[in-house]
Amino acid sequence: MVIPMGWTNGVAVFQRAMIAVLKEFIPEKVEVFLDDFPIKGPVERDETKVFPGVRKFVAGHMSDVRDVLVKLDDANLTVSGTKSRWGVSSIKILGFICDKDGQRPDPEKLAKLMTWPSPLKSITEVRQFLGVVGYWRIFIKGYGEKAEPLTRLLRKTEGWIWGKEQAVAMEALKEEFREAGQVLGVSFFEDEESRPFIVSTDAGPYSVGGLLSQKHGEGKERPLRFESRTLNPDERNYSQFKKEVLGVLHCLKAFRHYLYGRRLLLRVDPTAVAAVLQKNFSLTDPTIARWMIHIRLYDYRVERISGSKNQVANGLSRLPFCEEDLPRLKEEEVSMAEGGVMKVAANRTQIAVSSREEEGASMTFLANLYDGKYRDIGLYLAGREAGTERVQQEALGYCLRGGHLFKRPTKFAIPMRVLCDPEEKRAVIEELHDGVVGGHRGVKGTFDEVRRLYWWDGQYMKVEKYCSTCEACQKRAMVR
Repeated sequence: MVIPMGWTNGVAVFQRAMIAVLKEFIPEKVEVFLDDFPIKGPVERDETKVFPGVRKFVAGHMSDVRDVLVKLDDANLTVSGTKSRWGVSSIKILGFICDKDGQRPDPEKLAKLMTWPSPLKSITEVRQFLGVVGYWRIFIKGYGEKAEPLTRLLRKTEGWIWGKEQAVAMEALKEEFREAGQVLGVSFFEDEESRPFIVSTDAGPYSVGGLLSQKHGEGKERPLRFESRTLNPDERNYSQFKKEVLGVLHCLKAFRHYLYGRRLLLRVDPTAVAAVLQKNFSLTDPTIARWMIHIRLYDYRVERISGSKNQVANGLSRLPFCEEDLPRLKEEEVSMAEGGVMKVAANRTQIAVSSREEEGASMTFLANLYDGKYRDIGLYLAGREAGTERVQQEALGYCLRGGHLFKRPTKFAIPMRVLCDPEEKRAVIEELHDGVVGGHRGVKGTFDEVRRLYWWDGQYMKVEKYCSTCEACQKRAMVR
């Protein structure tokens, strides 16, 4: 197949054409990169002789080769005999060495990287160095973390300063390949039950990362690919929950050729993220809701793993920070807490105590917006009143966020804001019934939306009364 010279999208056209021809063999038997497509042999060798001098795993591999050549012939494509290698146990391709043990960087290709002169003297040289190292980033645990001092020099808002931090980062990236780099395992696609693909993710202050792994024949997990990236300035302002979901999304996209259409095990750290991934929650953040639509395209089973046991993914996402950054990080932590990050405590009593401690005795409470028992509960949580025994007991189910009172959910969900003003209640029902997100869905549909976000006594009756007076609903209602 020949693409005319000068086509801007010629490479993409060629790649799509090759994938279309060999799609039924990808990725189990063939991996396609333009005109290079290695045909894989079996992961486990069957030494049984099927013909004199021919073992079963060799015959199976030759059958795969024949199937691929037949498919190419059907598409009127030819293969160069002089450039091809057949039936080899190890091969160098695209800067990698692939054999039965896995894949690793080609030492001959690493020679230029290991002798790269330092310091780098311009942005162009930084781009060149990162371009070479980034080609083998799947072998580097925490690439986004280790390359961050160098990528910082590429930003227009940063001045050119080559200091000790940049020199150390450059040497750390070189050190990853000092002994030919890490060997990544061989992916196995034939047993999803006992050997599923495992995706471990985590998010830190400045980057997100993850690991694709799989158990080999002896039952021990082995890494197949590392993945990480730094967060842009806007993403660094996300809440920790949002960063964790972004980390899951990024890793699933990066590993999609291994995972899509297969059962996988997804390991995450925070309990709230694990709950959202397992249950069909309605999310108020439209960005996270859009991400979840993509995430739920995959067939996964969630396994919650604590950060102390999630060492690899934690290492991919945790960036070191200097002492001068501590005040700013503390401000970010406070703003995240005020934005609604809910901490899970051991029991209801610990929840109430921890709420008062983390929110502070002098926390703002907008008492003029509340009346009755809700005003008493808010004043108690804010530390402005001692509260009766009954108020203290009921306060276990509430918390303060941004001066407003919220009712804690019974299960993994978001806190519901308490409303007391009749006009505000009506405005909420009107928006969730008549507005863009409402669609005049009737009493039950509107009540479910209101109950998910807000709380007050007699909600259902209030919603039912409003819907019965909706002119649009009455016109569409069936006459019985």
